[in-house]
Amino acid sequence: MTSEEKGELIQGLKDIKAAAKELANKNSDAVIGKLESAATNLADKGAVMGVVGGGVAIGYSGNNASLAKDSKGAVATATNAGAEINLNSGYVVGALGGGVALSNRSAHAEAVTTDDINVNLNGAEVIGVFGNGFAGAKDGIHNSQQKDSGYAKTTATNTNININAGSADGVFGGGLAVTTGKNHTETSKVDTTGTSTINVAAKVDTLKYENLNSVFDDGMMHDMFGAQFDAVKKEAKDVAIFGGGVAAGQGAVSHVKDSVININSGAEITGDVVAGGLAVVDGKSTVDNSVINWNGGSISGVLNGSGIGSAEAGVKNDSVLNVNGNVELSAVQKDGQDVSKITQFDKVNFKAGTETTVSGLKAGNTTALIDGNNCIINVEDGARLNITKLDKADDAYLIASGYNDKSTLWENKDLAYDRTEKLCFRNQ
Repeated sequence: MTSEEKGELIQGLKDIKAAAKELANKNSDAVIGKLESAATNLADKGAVMGVVGGGVAIGYSGNNASLAKDSKGAVATATNAGAEINLNSGYVVGALGGGVALSNRSAHAEAVTTDDINVNLNGAEVIGVFGNGFAGAKDGIHNSQQKDSGYAKTTATNTNININAGSADGVFGGGLAVTTGKNHTETSKVDTTGTSTINVAAKVDTLKYENLNSVFDDGMMHDMFGAQFDAVKKEAKDVAIFGGGVAAGQGAVSHVKDSVININSGAEITGDVVAGGLAVVDGKSTVDNSVINWNGGSISGVLNGSGIGSAEAGVKNDSVLNVNGNVELSAVQKDGQDVSKITQFDKVNFKAGTETTVSGLKAGNTTALIDGNNCIINVEDGARLNITKLDKADDAYLIASGYNDKSTLWENKDLAYDRTEKLCFRNQ
């Protein structure tokens, strides 16, 4: 499905929702018009909107002005043991492995999944895949006199996203936390307390946020989440995979304890791979520890060992990239400027027996393919650097820079190229 067709799909689903609203208003002409539009946009697409692995908890409180300072609003809790989601065919807009918690004002809502979550893509085309779930809080109390403020919280232990066949646009190891208004700390939180694992052996692209414009362009969704959506769209447009989740709004928190991303043979990733999460509009998205294993397949964008958005996004402890297979490090440009292919990691390891091919670099480049950022680069004995795709030139090629003094890089003996045509060596 093309990007344009995906936009039509989402618009069609929105038309159905609008038709239901007009039906409640007994506006028959509007109902017919919306359904006709939906039929056009959904023709031959076979779509599903919203697949949720966990439970749904909704806590609602009315005007809370009369609550005593020690009072608590409505309370809703949903608990399930685990989840197994198999997406075998068709088109899916939004797949959440965890549950959904929604609250407003002083209400409490909590969705908990106690056992493992597995989301398996076996042939479907999915727009937006989350290992965990969603927590949304509207108009949370920001009042020092209110002892027990409201919140929405979604929790999971271990989550697994397995992209075996089909495709995904936008993959998030964590969940989505959103708030509106002025809130206290952790008004809305999605927490993965164990390990989030993403296994990729098929196509993953960026999430085309412009296709979601129709959802947030007017009405309640625009009023509640329009600013948050615009911020996410701006920051995440180049990212295909996040190890963490998304936090948007004051008091919104998305957390993953341990993240593992395995990029395997057959993977075709168009976009960036980010170890951490995304934080915008005063949200906070963190991953404690991250490991990315690049075992095969292709990545067109950047490998980023941190997070993006605000300073409240990133990896708190160790961020490690292991190159375990034969891969290609291709030069990357953003907005017409060269950027490093690998950046912001604590450790980058090239395993023995692997061959890393360099492509797309221009001689005399000043932006290194690997931005060390004082990380330790460890090239094990027997790992090779294939430079046959680089043009013969008098100027040097800058492969790595800014790395820690404890690093070990490729030696002359590790360079793979046609020695009958040229002689290459490493600058010391």
